[in-house]
Amino acid sequence: MRVGGFLLLSFLLVSFAGDQPIYPAGDFIWPVKHAIKVSGTFGELRPNHFHAGVDLKSERGVTGDRLYAAGSGYVSRIKIQAAGYGNALYITHPNGYTTLYAHLQNYTPEIAKFVKEQQYSRESFEVDLYLTSDLFPLNQGDYIGNMGTTGSSQGPHLHFEIRDSKTEKPVNPLLFGLKIPDSRPPQLHELKLYGFDADGRQLADQRFDLRLSSGVYRVTGDTISSAFPKFGLALKTFDRHDNVSNWNGIYGLKMWVDDTIVYQYDMESFAFDETRSINALLDYPERVSHRSYFYRCFGMPGNALSLLAKNKASGLLDFESAWIRKIKIEVSDVDGNAASTIFWVKEGAASTSSPDSNFQYILPYDESSLIQEEQYALFFPLGTLFENLYLHLSTSADKSYGHYSDVLHVADYLTPVNGYFDVALRPNKEMSPEEKSKAFIAFCGRNGDVVNFGGSWEDNGLLHAKTNEFGNFTIMVDNRPPTIENISLRSDMRGRSSMVFKIYDNYPTGRAVRDLIYRGTIDGNWVLMEFDAKSKRLKYRMDGSLARGEHDFKLVLTDAVGNETVYERSFRN
Repeated sequence: MRVGGFLLLSFLLVSFAGDQPIYPAGDFIWPVKHAIKVSGTFGELRPNHFHAGVDLKSERGVTGDRLYAAGSGYVSRIKIQAAGYGNALYITHPNGYTTLYAHLQNYTPEIAKFVKEQQYSRESFEVDLYLTSDLFPLNQGDYIGNMGTTGSSQGPHLHFEIRDSKTEKPVNPLLFGLKIPDSRPPQLHELKLYGFDADGRQLADQRFDLRLSSGVYRVTGDTISSAFPKFGLALKTFDRHDNVSNWNGIYGLKMWVDDTIVYQYDMESFAFDETRSINALLDYPERVSHRSYFYRCFGMPGNALSLLAKNKASGLLDFESAWIRKIKIEVSDVDGNAASTIFWVKEGAASTSSPDSNFQYILPYDESSLIQEEQYALFFPLGTLFENLYLHLSTSADKSYGHYSDVLHVADYLTPVNGYFDVALRPNKEMSPEEKSKAFIAFCGRNGDVVNFGGSWEDNGLLHAKTNEFGNFTIMVDNRPPTIENISLRSDMRGRSSMVFKIYDNYPTGRAVRDLIYRGTIDGNWVLMEFDAKSKRLKYRMDGSLARGEHDFKLVLTDAVGNETVYERSFRN
């Protein structure tokens, strides 16, 4: 009996070495019934965030695949967004986990009816509904909806997550015994070496191609030189799965120096409030400048990412104990397929490079910092920075039409920021009350694009906003109303299934700023209009609920500073 019990326990639980938690295997099934093809892995590196789930491809590359509950439980949350996860559904399970299904084309008829009633009750397309367990109980394998491409999805797929119900932390679904066809190890492409001075300031970097030889990836000559007292390494690598062409993210990374592990992590779980720490886990300038992803094999002092907690050292290396160091870096997937590179780093001739001395302030990463001048102010809360910032700060006069302050140049756009900091600017010209009501802090991108970061006037006469990017800032005024383009509304709508509009504004908004607000009515009554942010399309479905005859349609569109556009037209159906 003891042997049988042990075998049963081994079958029911999936356990990995070390102090990793044990996750229940067998509780969940894949939410699709066709062959599993993964186009995105858990923890995969994305712009400013980790991928929080697994992306499953549709069977034939089109929307509509039927989706099923991964486990028994109840629908606990329904969230609809114009961007983000689009149409999302959450199922809470008795084992302490919640599964999430995102970018759905539609829900079941019963759920869709309930959601539509809630949207009309709230007079809002976007809703976030928390449900009790008695509304929509489910058994494992029950139909829940169809695969789509709503929200920020760029193609038909299901984004599938498993979260801890108490902490809401996403956990890698592949740790629950869910299998994918994968007999292929990750592929290693390129190595980077970064040189640092004694104070930890980066001086330069070098790149080395990797080639596969006798099962190990190697650099030419197997040895590279470092001319710097401290150095760090990074690896460009991807995982490959059977039957798909996608280049996906890895699961684990380990680095040995002279046969001792000095840096490691697994993509097991993370908290959503630490997801921007991805910009300290990857080579941020490489990602921004070249859309290329290098996994850093060394930490940044202000990076508190939980998956790095087991590392007792930063991963930065030196030659204090030896003039040559043997390095091994291994990457792996959840199934244990692994690839590695082995090489040596020797101490080279000392570099004559020196760090940039063109800075005005040194901002410690482990303190808050306040900078106040007559024309501007900056406040960096504790946790804003990943490392000490040698801040270059300057202003330049801009007489361009629409600019109401000097341009404040804050650091470099290639420097990652962990959290929001405060920017406040003073106008350099008189502003009327109307202009002040339409003013905002403008983020001026390197390609000439402008983003509205919002703003509120302070008693000291400065316009204040929050941002999580370094770059160029100025005060601008937006007095141009947003645009409504009629795509399909006609005077005679008989036989037509929908009316579609395209809506947009002259300035996109930052994440902390309210975007366009729209309100559609027919004969004075609010109607549900579905907005797809990526296409800027707004749709009203002619679902048969409208009485036959003549009707008056009205669409009111308001931008972030209150400019308004009204479109009106009569039609018959």
